[in-house]
Amino acid sequence: MSYTSKIDEVPPAQLNQVVQDFTDAGASNVTSAKQPNGNYAVIATFNGTAAAGDGTNTAGVSTTTKTDATAQPKGNVAMPFIDLLIGREFEIDVDGAPNAYGPPGVGPTLDFELNAHVGAKSTGAIVGYITNSDGSKPTQRATDPFPGYYISSTAFQDVANNDPLDPNTYLDAAKVNYVVRGQVAEEHGVHLGDFIAVYSVSNNSSVFGIVGDSGNSSGAEGSLALLQALGYPFKSGKSGSVKANDIIVRYFPKSNPAQRFFSTQGQIDSTAAQIGLSKDFSVHTS
Repeated sequence: MSYTSKIDEVPPAQLNQVVQDFTDAGASNVTSAKQPNGNYAVIATFNGTAAAGDGTNTAGVSTTTKTDATAQPKGNVAMPFIDLLIGREFEIDVDGAPNAYGPPGVGPTLDFELNAHVGAKSTGAIVGYITNSDGSKPTQRATDPFPGYYISSTAFQDVANNDPLDPNTYLDAAKVNYVVRGQVAEEHGVHLGDFIAVYSVSNNSSVFGIVGDSGNSSGAEGSLALLQALGYPFKSGKSGSVKANDIIVRYFPKSNPAQRFFSTQGQIDSTAAQIGLSKDFSVHTS
């Protein structure tokens, strides 16, 4: 299965970079054609990723690959983006929040401890918080945000922090907008830490965020903060999800090559604005 994506109006000075960006994103073939106004149309062919509705795409997404003509992280070079319409329920992720999980009686948590296990089964491996090699479960210290709670982790981490038991090493799902990287995004060259924009169809709202976690091949999962910022009324990860076909995730592959870590949403928003990324989804609403 293959599909093609076309970009119109690529200035000559940006042509080589756009072709290279599509190649890096996994295109099997990239061609360009000069237009009468001197700009170029670029056509990229991708293999192995089916569009939603043909029954072969386990991620349940419709894929559109474009170039954000306003994005200029490398001088005046446009940055390709990939828009994914999530064709299945979009789940709530609270991993990384310091009050996500805890032992019985510690206090209110954002999720059930069972949901920190693979398959939400007690026999499943624990992936939502830190465990020691002997199976013991370290808890936060007196100086940490939620003493006595487990140390919940995310796949994207602050590599400058050498203490894996410090909750600040991980993204706080209650404060930072992030999504889980799925298979389709990975196939298109998306890395942990890359920038995203996310759009809610029903709420007509969009926000910036980053790719912050892994472990869900569908990619249909995002942080509690993300969904709240989009206008959904969720208070925790214990119940609720967004209906299918209501979330569009825009990935900007390789947009954070330095793997910069963000502790606050304000840092993400300001950096996205500085490098000129777009959260305009009018192409999907017009």
